[in-house]
Amino acid sequence: MIFVSAYGSGNDASVFDRRIPLALAALGEVKANFRIDPASTLVGGFSGGSRVALRIALAYPDEFRGVLLNSGSDPIAESSTQLPSPDLFQIFQTRTQVAFVTGDDDQGGLALDAASLASMRHWCVSNVSFRNEHGVGHEAASVQTLDWALHALLARPKPDSSEMAACRAARRRDVDSALAGAQRAIDRDPRGDGRRLLLDVDGKYGGLAAPQSIRLGDQCSCGIFGSR
Repeated sequence: MIFVSAYGSGNDASVFDRRIPLALAALGEVKANFRIDPASTLVGGFSGGSRVALRIALAYPDEFRGVLLNSGSDPIAESSTQLPSPDLFQIFQTRTQVAFVTGDDDQGGLALDAASLASMRHWCVSNVSFRNEHGVGHEAASVQTLDWALHALLARPKPDSSEMAACRAARRRDVDSALAGAQRAIDRDPRGDGRRLLLDVDGKYGGLAAPQSIRLGDQCSCGIFGSR
């Protein structure tokens, strides 16, 4: 096992300027200096670090095959956890292993986990495991629970099911319907309702709405995505 932890990347550090770049730099260093198994490359964190790890796993499912969420998570498909492109998100849905670990006395963490788990079910994420640690509050996982999490994260992905395929098709229809609504609004009122609805689509669906959302931004000429 090769374990890398970044220096100076706590909750007071910028997520996008420091915390995520350091994690990616660590992966690059490991890949440059060791022969590693891509199928056993994981990202994880505790509390605020767990929430950052989820962002990384969502954005780079082709690099990280699993994510350990220890005492902290967020619903996906929100402003802090925007969805990636359709191809990358399908990798996350079908191949990425997700392991939640939270103490049963950590009420705040359990509430966050519940919302995150519900969002993953809604967004058709297949390979999710959850474990509560008895008598534990907001603290890092024990050795025994970490052992359980690593086994869960290194398990083979579940084969795709007809239910998950139907779920993904339904979410795709949701995205297409939202884009069609934004298109109609832009045709009527590009700088008013059109701009507002396009921002809503981008905030909710992120990369799943691209490149159509980018084209709509150019069409409305309303200052979105660099348009004028």
